[in-house]
Order: sequence, then C-alpha cells, then structure tokens
Amino acid sequence: MNLNFMPLLHAYNHASIDFHFNSSARDFCVHEVPLYEFSNTGEHAVIQVRKSGLSTLEMLHIFSQILGVKIAELGYAGLKDKNALTTQFISLPKKYAPLLEKNTSNFQERNLKILSLNYHHNKIKLGHLKGNRFFMRFKKMTPLNAQKTKQVLEQIAQFGMPNYFGSQRFGKFNDNHQEGLKILQNQTKFAHQKLNAFLISSYQSYLFNALLSKRLEISKIISDFSVKENLEFFKQKI
Repeated sequence: MNLNFMPLLHAYNHASIDFHFNSSARDFCVHEVPLYEFSNTGEHAVIQVRKSGLSTLEMLHIFSQILGVKIAELGYAGLKDKNALTTQFISLPKKYAPLLEKNTSNFQERNLKILSLNYHHNKIKLGHLKGNRFFMRFKKMTPLNAQKTKQVLEQIAQFGMPNYFGSQRFGKFNDNHQEGLKILQNQTKFAHQKLNAFLISSYQSYLFNALLSKRLEISKIISDFSVKENLEFFKQKI
C-alpha cells in the first residue's frame, strides 16, 4: 500500500499573508476545554497541568517516574503540542493525589506545573474534550496583512474550516502512520500500549486527511454545477 503523503486541498484561496511566527511557549499557547464538569468526588484524581517544551507522552512518562504510577493508569483527552505552552487535564488513581503536592518542585524542574486538583468518577479518555483554545502571536505583520488575516478569520467563523491533522501527528520522519499500519497488520508491536495506540491513531489520521481532501475535491466539483444538475447526476448513480 502506498502511504506517501499527497498534496492536500484547502477550503479557502487567498493571497499570501506575510508575518513572523515562532512555535514557542511565548508565542503559541493551547488551552484544553474539558468535555464535562468534574464532580469533585470519585476514585480518579483529575489535575490540570501546564507544560512547556514537552509532548503529552513525555509528560506522562514524567508523572510515571515521579509518582510511581503506571502509564496505563494515566488518562488524557488528547495530545498537545510540544513547542508551546499548553494546559490540559489528566486523570490518575486517587491514591496518588497526596504525592502531587509533595513533588511540586520535582514537577517544576521538568517544566510542569499543577494548576488544580479535582476528582471524578471516571478516567479521562481520548476524545473527552470539548475543544482547544489557541493563542498565537504573529509578528512583523503589516496593516494590510492584518486586514487579510481578519478577513480569513471572518470566513472561518462563518463557514468553518476543514481541520487536517498536522505534521506533529506523523513524527519527526513522517513515518508514524506507516508504523501504525504495521501494528494493525501484526508485523510489529511495541512494549508500551499507549505508543501502539498513538501510532495506530497516526494511521487513522493519515486516512482522515486523505478522505477530507477528497471530500473537498468533490465539493469543489459540485459547486461548479447547479442544484438541479447535481440532483440529476446523483439520480443516475443510484
């Protein structure tokens, strides 16, 4: 199976916008919005964590090392960028909660800070988030480019934006999705179950991007014809 990356179509065509952007903790911030309110009771401790210069998986390993908790016992809703200042929620068994405050300095030495502690009756799982809020600082932008940016954002606010998975999902060498397919085909497997799950999700992301790009291609073709012409075409195909 050919798993090379194909050019992806985009929903909006506009003139190029020039600016300077650093993918860093100062200029790129991500804030996770949870899917539900935490009940403050239950067998799972839920902590809001702020991290800098760490991937989510690297953060989980640090928690495992400091607290002695197994990676499999840690729950998280989604992956956050490494080259950014990010906040997200993770869950762990309640019995580890007393160790959190005792290890505050150890976490801070590893660029982690615990912002809040709550409790809930279930473990946080992938997808348990409403979304993410982003802050991005664009520099060296002229007034004209600022106006272009505003117009694009207004379009997105009105019509939405097809959201591809970014390069961080596919790894430094853009081969995570290939490893994920090998796992599904029982050609390889790694010791850490979360790594296996992540690589499989990378393959799913690759398929999602390809399907979304094809969907945009079809939409652009359909938009060139009237509603009546499209109905007649699809009637012939049914």
